[in-house]
Amino acid sequence: MIFYAFGSLDDYFTAREVSRGIDRRLMNNPRIAALLNLLTRGLGYFYLGERVKGIVVFVALGFLNVVTPQIAAGGSRAMATVSLVTYAVVVALAFDAYRIGDQSSSQVRSRWCSAL
Repeated sequence: MIFYAFGSLDDYFTAREVSRGIDRRLMNNPRIAALLNLLTRGLGYFYLGERVKGIVVFVALGFLNVVTPQIAAGGSRAMATVSLVTYAVVVALAFDAYRIGDQSSSQVRSRWCSAL
């Protein structure tokens, strides 16, 4: 259900960009990069070509998944804190992937418009 909603919203925003004369095939989609980072461990960075950042995030979040149960052994309050921090980190990574994708899209758009 989430993917259908995301697909519909992405189609809407892509249609708006195409109607403004922006060719989306020339650039990475920042919305897809953000969704990949939100749902996976750093694959949005690989989509954007940021391989080093993707590997670091993949390893760091994997380490966090291993350490989380041991930290949570301290009780439900510790588990809630760790879960909240983990979600905040994942959301921040999604925003970062969107920012990087949007910057690269802006650069491609400016080169494309100047070529006209």
